[in-house]
Amino acid sequence: MKISQLRFEKIENYDPFNKRAKENGMVMEYVADAKRNSKLKR
Repeated sequence: MKISQLRFEKIENYDPFNKRAKENGMVMEYVADAKRNSKLKR
């Protein structure tokens, strides 16, 4: 699978005890999902 076949989404969670958390306690993560080969427009 190629990177161009993936769709990326940014997710932010509140976790003040995570060492990757920002000053406001938010942790940012990116998730990837396979794109569908649908011809429907969104």
